[in-house]
Amino acid sequence: MKQLVSTEKIKALILPVLEFQDIDLVDIDLKGLPGNQVLRIFIDRENGVSLDLCTKVSRDVSDILDTEDIMKEKYRLEVSSPGFDRPLKTFKDFRRNVNRKIKIEYLNETNEQVISTGTIQTVDMNEVFLQEEKEIIKITLTKIQSAKILPLW
Repeated sequence: MKQLVSTEKIKALILPVLEFQDIDLVDIDLKGLPGNQVLRIFIDRENGVSLDLCTKVSRDVSDILDTEDIMKEKYRLEVSSPGFDRPLKTFKDFRRNVNRKIKIEYLNETNEQVISTGTIQTVDMNEVFLQEEKEIIKITLTKIQSAKILPLW
């Protein structure tokens, strides 16, 4: 049976190049069998992701993978932004979305599940500050179970 390459190994190879360009690696997805795999790289950055940026990152990643000869079989590489409806998970995800309205599920101080809707006011390394209708609530990042951007319409 053919050895499957790990997404962690791919991440280790491409992360330094992306970080040098102030690009956040959001996720890596590798599906399919060797010889017919699809490698999806999801990126983001402060001022958004353009088609030109995706094209450049695709070339950079392809060059790295070819140089390191990590993908032994034929594969298809896709680079894109993570999309509007993806979950917010990291400090950087929340920071990029300050002033946007989100729906968030989290555990409060007594570990009860709470669902809130509000606008991200600010974020620090440990907490998100969410403006609800009448108050600002503080939510610890590690207590967040899910969070998604709400559409403007």
